[in-house]
Amino acid sequence: MTSMQYMIGLAFTGTMALAGAFAAVGIMQPTPVGAQEGIGAVKATEFQLVDKNGKVRIQLDVGESGDARFSMLDGKGAVRLQANSGGDQAYVSLLDGSGKIRYLVGHNLKDDMVMETYTDAEGRNRFISSLRKEGDAVITFANSEGKNVVTLMGGDELSSLQLAGGENLMQNSILKDGRAFFAMQNGKTVRWRGMIAADGTPSLDFLNAEKKATWSAGK
Repeated sequence: MTSMQYMIGLAFTGTMALAGAFAAVGIMQPTPVGAQEGIGAVKATEFQLVDKNGKVRIQLDVGESGDARFSMLDGKGAVRLQANSGGDQAYVSLLDGSGKIRYLVGHNLKDDMVMETYTDAEGRNRFISSLRKEGDAVITFANSEGKNVVTLMGGDELSSLQLAGGENLMQNSILKDGRAFFAMQNGKTVRWRGMIAADGTPSLDFLNAEKKATWSAGK
């Protein structure tokens, strides 16, 4: 699975993280019910905080897989904030009244990648940003069909801007050695490309469907 596939799929896992210390401090003060004098902790497999009408508003538990889970519910019983911390992954998400995740931020220890995702009312990813282990930062905008239309990447080896629409794609990139590239393609075939070498020498190529140059300049 590529890093981008991981980012797209991550928003649908429904697992998120929040620091356990926040939950412990926020919902277990001043002294937990049932605590005894001189005992430093209250141990349980589940904790629920209810309002004056008996509705659960905060729930803290540990899943069968060992994940620490934290949920905050609104007055109608809908989960509006979820958190999960277990294994290599930790996430926090905000949900709307219908239960759809609208915002998610997470960290994966295995890939050492931090990412966040914004979704629309239909649950479609519209904005994704990530910081990868090697230091590359990636920002992606998607349209209502879920197709990436703008992708920005900044890194030590390569920085680029990519625009996509229909069957056409445009990409502008700068490499670590100073070379600048500009290309336009139809489908998977590059039809126009330009480059400025590190020494400032420009070049330009028009290509046919067989990727052969039909006109060139600057070489």
